[in-house]
Amino acid sequence: MIELKSIHQPIGTISGMNPNKLISSVELGYCIGDKWWHQGLMTEAVQAVIGYFFETCNFNRITAKHDLNNPYSGQVMKKCNMKYEGTFLQAAMNNQGICDVANYAILKRP
Repeated sequence: MIELKSIHQPIGTISGMNPNKLISSVELGYCIGDKWWHQGLMTEAVQAVIGYFFETCNFNRITAKHDLNNPYSGQVMKKCNMKYEGTFLQAAMNNQGICDVANYAILKRP
């Protein structure tokens, strides 16, 4: 859960999914209420979780993906130094149906 300290209320979620011990990787997923968009809050949360995954959990690779119709999520990934790795067509489903997704990753040890 992401909590805004000033109001002590949850405003979003962030989590690691699909850990792979063989290649030391984890997938990052996040979402935040639209009232909190464009304020840098998600970028701050993603940066903190990337640091936690690298330093505390000792993952080497963190991946994330976003629906092409949500480019702002991709901007968060770029601001957190994640690198674009390609687009998968019709590779995910969200509340609007099947969608294309842009894939990003960051490495602890390049």
